Amino acid sequence: MIIVMKLGTQSVEIERVIEEIYRHKITPVISQGQHKVVITLVGEMVETDIRHIQNLSTFIEQVIWVNKPFKRTSLEFRYGEASEVVVSTPNKPVIFGQNHPLVVVAGPCSVENEEMIVETAQRVKAVGAQFLRGGAYK
Repeated sequence: MIIVMKLGTQSVEIERVIEEIYRHKITPVISQGQHKVVITLVGEMVETDIRHIQNLSTFIEQVIWVNKPFKRTSLEFRYGEASEVVVSTPNKPVIFGQNHPLVVVAGPCSVENEEMIVETAQRVKAVGAQFLRGGAYK
């Protein structure tokens, strides 16, 4: 379940809602977006009434029931805002995210020697991979 707080909600009110959620033995996880605060509820939610959560505060804009696994990676958790991860590289930063080109990571299951990893690096770079991976031990 995800709680979306109204724009401009004071932090004291958000803390009050969080305290109330803890009383129900549910763990809240706060995500501060650019425009909204979203609280994800982690725990056993089967018997939780969505109306009860909605009535915790007049500052709650919306309560969303999420039935899929990995709630924290969902767009609902981020209130529709796609996330990005920026990884610095010697050439230029590479951005992972929904609104960016696919990032290809390739390499061997295990690295046997230096020659093998150098040759693999050259080959994966030639086909467009931006990162090289390889297991050190098998």
